[in-house]
This record gives sequence, structure tokens and C-alpha cells, in this order.
Amino acid sequence: METWRLFAWTTGLLLIWGTLVSVLGYDLSPVSIVFAAAFGMLGFYLSNRLTDRLNDE
Repeated sequence: METWRLFAWTTGLLLIWGTLVSVLGYDLSPVSIVFAAAFGMLGFYLSNRLTDRLNDE
């Protein structure tokens, strides 16, 4: 696995985990869990796009 791809996976998973923990620590409503997952996936997507762009150069 390429270094940048591994970095993207790690960053995305850490963002998902961090968002879930921060939200679950204060609120357990299903809406908050959905928002946490959405922000985590957005972070993963953006980090993956960044690595794709860096690999093209």
C-alpha cells in the first residue's frame, strides 16, 4: 500500500473515530450519530482526494 493511501485511510478513520467519540460523549441521539458518521466520511473523502491529487504530480 502506498504511503499516501495509508495516510488517507488513517486520517479518515481517525476523523470518523474522533467525531463519533466527541458526539457520543455529549449526545446519544440517532441524529447526532448520523451527523458524526457523515462528517467522518467527508473527512475521509477529502483526505483521499488530497492524496490522489498529490499522487498525480
